[in-house]
Amino acid sequence: MNPNDIQPHQWINVRDIGPKAPQKREPTVDVAASKIVGHKILNTDPKLMKWVGDKVKAHKDSDKPLNLLKSEKNRQELKKLYA
Repeated sequence: MNPNDIQPHQWINVRDIGPKAPQKREPTVDVAASKIVGHKILNTDPKLMKWVGDKVKAHKDSDKPLNLLKSEKNRQELKKLYA
């Protein structure tokens, strides 16, 4: 059968086949922070985002690299934040 032999009423519209299944868009889990706190924390968690933002603002003038999770003080703050 040649594609030119197909009549217009025989063509299949993709939308007629059925609705697409909605894709689940789950935010990723922050593995390091979750390990420290002891339960699942998403990367988009507002408390985590605010805490990191405050730390970055406070660290802006420093030349040292910012590594939030190596400091024991920051680990304790994070645990307290989610306690």
